[in-house]
Amino acid sequence: MTPKPGADIEITPSLPIAKAAHIYIAFCKKALAANTFKSYRTGVMKLLGYLERHRRGNLVLDKLEVADVNEFLNELITVDGVSNRTRNNIKGACGTFFNYFAKLDRSKKLKKQGNPFEDEDVRMLPFVQNKHQSYSLPQPKQYREACEKLGLDNLLTFCRWMYYTLMRPHEELRRLRVRDVRTKVIYVSGDNDKTNEGDYVDIPLPLEQLIQQQKIRDFPGHYFVFSQSGTPGPVMVGPKFFYRRHVKVLEKMKLEDSGHDMYSWKHTGAIALWTATKDIELVRQQARHSNIKQTIEYLRDLGVRLADDDKIHKFPVF
Repeated sequence: MTPKPGADIEITPSLPIAKAAHIYIAFCKKALAANTFKSYRTGVMKLLGYLERHRRGNLVLDKLEVADVNEFLNELITVDGVSNRTRNNIKGACGTFFNYFAKLDRSKKLKKQGNPFEDEDVRMLPFVQNKHQSYSLPQPKQYREACEKLGLDNLLTFCRWMYYTLMRPHEELRRLRVRDVRTKVIYVSGDNDKTNEGDYVDIPLPLEQLIQQQKIRDFPGHYFVFSQSGTPGPVMVGPKFFYRRHVKVLEKMKLEDSGHDMYSWKHTGAIALWTATKDIELVRQQARHSNIKQTIEYLRDLGVRLADDDKIHKFPVF
């Protein structure tokens, strides 16, 4: 029987980083959502690549210095060619990696020594924040008309589901199965959900009508709601299936460089729900945010004014 990674390895400051990485990646694969796992694994593997490139593959945890970390992060840009934002993300992932072992080190030496990725001399680099892009009021109608002219009914249906559920297109909605479409809610599986815990979104009346029109619940529970045939099937569509068709629609609308991606329908739905209800808690629940602050920041990033413009005019006269 093959032993579990790390089962017979004592966690000490002298543990080689390469072995530590093997233990950590195995843990993350079981404990984290798929996308989070990929992000953490990428960061740690980049660190191992740096050590191998400098013939330091046997370096142990407590011998990685701040100077090494800065050199590694610099080479992410100069050698690997990543962006400032990706470099910052990898810095965070590797910092979490070291904290993981600092907590397991019974000698407390790693904790006392400090995390080299969190040293004050290891700084974040500036980057341009990509703002979320939603559709303006006339564009949904134009998008629908373009889909109809191009014969892309399947794409239009997919976008309508995203608009109503605020689900992420590639990681969640594309992987949705018939059994997860319940009576009044849709279950977002922990295997697909970004929190790895699973959650629910409500089914608004227009979506329920669409579900009944498609007869979704009549199909076998293990079928994926979206397949290439346009009806639920045993094989889900590929990650680029809807994206390629989405690009054709944008070309038809002359919006190629407008910044509208598949996520734009999620953002458009969030704005529409807020505009119609002014219920921040409802938007939070449907977007599955952990707190109201996250929802407020999300809507503000979309350019939504949360204040009631008429209330300010009720200011008493002095």
